[in-house]
Amino acid sequence: MPKYLLLSDSPFLATGFRNQALLLAEHLVNEGNEVFWLAPNYCGMPIKNAVLPDGRQLNFTVLPGGAHAHAMDVLQQRIMEVKPDIFFCLLDTFMLFPHIVNMALPIPTTQWWPFKSSMWYPSDGGFFPNQCEMVLKKFDYPVAMSKWGRDQAKAQFGLHVDYIPHGIRLQDFYSFSTEKKQAVRMQFSNKIGKDLRNHFIVGMVGRNQPRKFMDRALKAFSLFAQGKEDVSLELPTDPHDPNTPNTP
Repeated sequence: MPKYLLLSDSPFLATGFRNQALLLAEHLVNEGNEVFWLAPNYCGMPIKNAVLPDGRQLNFTVLPGGAHAHAMDVLQQRIMEVKPDIFFCLLDTFMLFPHIVNMALPIPTTQWWPFKSSMWYPSDGGFFPNQCEMVLKKFDYPVAMSKWGRDQAKAQFGLHVDYIPHGIRLQDFYSFSTEKKQAVRMQFSNKIGKDLRNHFIVGMVGRNQPRKFMDRALKAFSLFAQGKEDVSLELPTDPHDPNTPNTP
């Protein structure tokens, strides 16, 4: 049975990386692979077959991520413990820099035989994080989430990377009836003490951290909302996110 060690946001966090990594982990398990998930921001004992509040079962083993924000302090140790056939990472390149650049990947064969590695990475725009192309070069198979990221790596660094777009669970998306929409609006109206049934609602999905530029979204919406009493901005974020700065 092929064995995977997956590094991404913890499966217990509500982030985009987690959502994509969970789809991948579930697919790998369904294909008969054994999966271990190295989970930053998770502390405690390894846990197997955990069940989420929505009933979704994690049919793999979740490993604690250590003190570093992206588990760089325990990565080599977890590789030694799991002895994976494939090490797969789904994170931003800058999250691993410079730690993984200076790390022995694969671990020397005197300790453990070489394994294959892959990184599924994003590009945030016109520039690539300084020196982070060195992170991509550490992996056997860098994979871009977008055609832009693929072409950028080729144009700027001469790197050949594959392109695999993100996916969704189709069963999670469907049209609401007018009655269902009003019921959901009433649910949130009761929660915040404001009637949203006839409001024009703008939704923004993003993790509550500085690089998502929530401040710009708020400023842009404030310009749009000037002189209007029937518009609302909804931000479904986690106020207790461990990566949210403790600032006013």
